[in-house]
Amino acid sequence: MVWGSGARSYGFPTENALHVGPFLLTPINLVIIAVAAAILILLHLALRYTKFGKALRAMSNNGALAAACGINTGRVTNLVWAIAGFLAGLAGVGLVLQVGSITPTVGFSALFLVYAAVILGGVGHPLGAMIGALLMGIVEQVSGSYIPGAWNQAIAFGVLVIVLLFRPQGLFVARGRMA
Repeated sequence: MVWGSGARSYGFPTENALHVGPFLLTPINLVIIAVAAAILILLHLALRYTKFGKALRAMSNNGALAAACGINTGRVTNLVWAIAGFLAGLAGVGLVLQVGSITPTVGFSALFLVYAAVILGGVGHPLGAMIGALLMGIVEQVSGSYIPGAWNQAIAFGVLVIVLLFRPQGLFVARGRMA
């Protein structure tokens, strides 16, 4: 309503880009990678070593039993939604920094790749989802060197289908879950 529905674009200088093999990493890319790694580590530590993480694991196994044991399930649920909203907002900022423009539908094209990355890495395994996203991104970008760019997502989904044919549970499985 304030800025209208048109795209707002901006640019960052790329003269300080770092060449790593066939990849070109800008300072923004390095910041996004560092923030993602830090968030992943913090999330792992919070889920593994805090009372909140223990309560969340208990609720994921059996919510009624967790409530009967004295866990405030409403508070845990609200905190999970708050964390999820924060992480989604942070991912949106990273995506807009990467794309270089803001539109009302900026994340729509990446949405299916995000789901594919989570499935590839293994549902319920945060590190697996991150590795799945990294693999999907590498496949999509490397395939762009050999085939037209319109086929990048199709190639990434083809890799997902091939992996799921051999490992239907994804590359990683959360401990304690059967595939």
